[in-house]
Amino acid sequence: MSIHTQTHGRRKHKNGASHIGGVIDGAEALVNATADMSESGIDDIRKSLEGDLEAARAYVEKLEVGLVNRASGANEFVHEKPWQSIGVAVGAGVAVGVILGAVAFRH
Repeated sequence: MSIHTQTHGRRKHKNGASHIGGVIDGAEALVNATADMSESGIDDIRKSLEGDLEAARAYVEKLEVGLVNRASGANEFVHEKPWQSIGVAVGAGVAVGVILGAVAFRH
């Protein structure tokens, strides 16, 4: 799922990973903005949040690398074996059609 947002008068396409990155960036900005507040409760929350943000950013980066690698592998397969790829797509389409037909027939 993707969402279009307005950025400086232009449309910008954002995917799920960039939304998560935006949340992480916003939380980091909030942590930095409250750095001069020194109440013990806020300090504890800030330290905990900093660790969680670091772990979340590393996890998102790991996911992006994994997705890029998988997409690259699929792209190579389709280019190396186009007819097999078409066959798989047709087979999947027939299977979905049979399932939808069976469901529609039941109702």
